[in-house]
This record gives sequence, C-alpha cells and structure tokens, in this order.
Amino acid sequence: MNSESAEPSAQHDQNQSGNECPFHYNQFANKPNADKIPCPALLTLYNQGWLGSEDCPINEDGTVNTRQLEKALAHIGLEPTIVQLLVKGADNAVVESDNDTADTSNIKGLKNDDKFNLFNLRDTNLNHAGSTGIRDPNVNSEKLEKTLLRFSEVFSEDNKEERRMYAEHFAAAANSGLEQDPGDNRLDSLKGTLKQTFEFQALLEVFGRLDKNNQRYLTEQDINNLWIDGRFPEGWKVRKHRDSESNPEDGEITVAKIVAKASEMAILRILDRAKS
Repeated sequence: MNSESAEPSAQHDQNQSGNECPFHYNQFANKPNADKIPCPALLTLYNQGWLGSEDCPINEDGTVNTRQLEKALAHIGLEPTIVQLLVKGADNAVVESDNDTADTSNIKGLKNDDKFNLFNLRDTNLNHAGSTGIRDPNVNSEKLEKTLLRFSEVFSEDNKEERRMYAEHFAAAANSGLEQDPGDNRLDSLKGTLKQTFEFQALLEVFGRLDKNNQRYLTEQDINNLWIDGRFPEGWKVRKHRDSESNPEDGEITVAKIVAKASEMAILRILDRAKS
C-alpha cells in the first residue's frame, strides 16, 4: 500500500465501463448527524460523499433511496450479487419494538420499498448482538481500544512498527463482543455471530491492506478512520480497479470469496473459544 492521501475520495479513476467513477472528486467531510450512524462502512460512504447526490439526495431526516446505496456499493469493488443482497437488507430494515401492537406508522426508518433511514439504523433489525458498541448507542472512541485494538498485534515491516488486525484478531474481538452482548436468547446470539463475522470479514475484504504474504489486515489508523472518523484508509484503492491479473487476491470481491473468507473467520472464532 502506498501512503497517498485518500482525498479525492478514492485513488481510482474508472469504473468497469471505462467511464470515470462518479465519486472520484468527492471530498471527505464530517457531515451532519454522522454520529447517528452505527455502521462504519455506511458512515464512511456518507462522510466521503458516496451516499447522497444532487439527483438522489439524503433527506434531512436520514432517508436514503436504495438506488443511491446500490450505486455506491457497485463502485466499491463488490460484485453485483453482493450489492443486491446488501441493498435488499437495507430495504427490509424495520424498526423493532417490544410492543407488537404499538402504532409505528409514523416512525422514520420502517420498511419502505426503495428507501431506508441512515440515521435510525440503531433501532432496526439490522442491529445485532455482539456489536463492538463503538458507535452504539453513542459514539465512544474509548471503546476502540477496549473492543478492537486490544486484540491487535505489533508488526514490523520496512523498518516501521505498527499495530495491525488480521482475521484472527477480528475473530477474537467478535467473540469478546458476543460475551459482552449475547442478546436475549440463543437465536439472537446466533444471528449476532453470523452478522458480526460477515461484517468484519467484509470490512477486511473491502478496505484491508495486503501484506507480503497476501494476508489482509487493517492498521490502528485504518480502524480509527473507519469506526471514528468515517473516512477511507489512507491510500485506499477500490479492488476491482487494481491489477488482479498480477495478484488474484486483489480483484473484484465475489460471493465465493466472501463466503470462503467468512467461513475461515468462523473457524478462527471456534479456535479462539477453544483457547479460553
């Protein structure tokens, strides 16, 4: 990885059709209500200007047209099948209530075809057990060390030492998170396990750097950028625009790759539990 700035919003110039990426010149900005977004990936897309545009803006209450989310995800390096699955998940987001008979007709963020509420995700079924809690219920930068970085290791490369988190470190963090927030029942716990494993692995696949052994990791600064600031890691490049012929680990992110890597992290979680 190089050390170039992540502004403009990403170090890439063209999409698959050969046209310039529509987000190329978007600049990072700490946007209004960013602290209401619990998901580091959506937070980053929002602050970097990949969510919200003149033709499809975000409403003041946080309502986003899923066409805008689809457009952003299509340019972040994910294959179309993954994009459609994620868009469907956002489109099906509903506000959860302890009162099944409660009148929720006026609550922003309820399931609405082709729309979801970016600022109300904490109260929907997209929230899950085992969360790091760094941005939920409020943004707490002190939790970055407690729930993630304490599982990192110091690595030395090119005469430089830095803290890194690989898949095994995220696996340990996920297990710890589930111990702290197991949910209300076994089903909650299982759903939380699956979602957190997928989310951590997806973040590694999309934003992770490659070491000399082609293993993906995030640095301490990368993690701070994503979870706290909501900005791309320094020097980040969209994978499908990289030279995948020279390195098959650097091409478009496919369903098969995500499933395989998430399965590997699941095994790492089992091994981590066995050590404790």
